[in-house]
Amino acid sequence: MAACRESLRALGLNQGATPAEIKTAFRMLAKTWHPDKHSGASKAAAEQRFKQIALAYETLVAEEAEASSSTARGGGRGAGPRRSRERAYETWGTRAQYGSASRPGYNPYQGYMDFGADTPAGEARARTERRRMQWTLGC
Repeated sequence: MAACRESLRALGLNQGATPAEIKTAFRMLAKTWHPDKHSGASKAAAEQRFKQIALAYETLVAEEAEASSSTARGGGRGAGPRRSRERAYETWGTRAQYGSASRPGYNPYQGYMDFGADTPAGEARARTERRRMQWTLGC
């Protein structure tokens, strides 16, 4: 906790700063204090300050990663069915993307039942299969 406070102070932030604010502050200070932008005696001081800023940012990022990994394991806030559903939507998309496939009574084999329906035997087979599926699905 003390390391976190020191790191926030080094970046010029208050407690409760968001990850985006931390990243923005680090980038701004890194540009200002980068040793390549300084020369002479100020270069050594700039290098020391740049190392301090980089260490503070690494410390805060490590704490953020540790906190998020504990919630991902189910040990903290944010884990559970809602988060897993959100993760599934991120991976597979929402129901709206799949159109009729998310409707009750959807038949994924519909396109295959009409295969070869251009012959008399195929037409009879397709008709029979359609009736059987309508009876099975109740539609």
